[in-house]
Amino acid sequence: MKIKKFVSLVGAITAFCIIAGAVGAAPASPPQEASDQKERRATRAGISEVSGAAARVPDKKEPRPWPKWLYNEWRDRASESPTRYAELLSDNSVQFRAQQGAHTRLAITLRSGPEGEGVILTLSKGRFKCTRSYCQLMARFDNGAILGYTGAALSSENANAILLSEYPSFLRHLRKADSLVIRAELEQEGSRDFAFDTVGLRWP
Repeated sequence: MKIKKFVSLVGAITAFCIIAGAVGAAPASPPQEASDQKERRATRAGISEVSGAAARVPDKKEPRPWPKWLYNEWRDRASESPTRYAELLSDNSVQFRAQQGAHTRLAITLRSGPEGEGVILTLSKGRFKCTRSYCQLMARFDNGAILGYTGAALSSENANAILLSEYPSFLRHLRKADSLVIRAELEQEGSRDFAFDTVGLRWP
């Protein structure tokens, strides 16, 4: 029951971010590789780098953009501690090949509350390609190494949101980075890249 309520809340926050993100978007920029838990270099499948415009890092002389993070909190009862959320929407939208005219964006949601901490990735449309709710993706923070992450679909019926397994590692890199590119496998679409401007995160 709590999972369904949480999925609904994340969906509502994501919808708000998509509306807010439509107002404007800015580009993205260099860190350090660390190994933790299941984190590993992604060298298989012939992927040696995250390519395309999404992977470009802006010139350091460019003025810094305003932070794009949105913050919210939720509590079931007035007496309990709130669950806090920070959400960031991808700068780019990805056009579906199988559905003409359809696009999707990816949202990163950080969660911290009485029931624990975590990071959820949510597609505004479409589904992640997972095997029995087990999902894999690649991430590149700034110009660092490409790292592999795993996660589980929040719903077996609709894999549009996944909970990452390596939260401490992901958050540690995220705090240091100015930009991030996530490469995810989507159903009927193959590997697609989503770029984020991660500047200005304020998180416990």
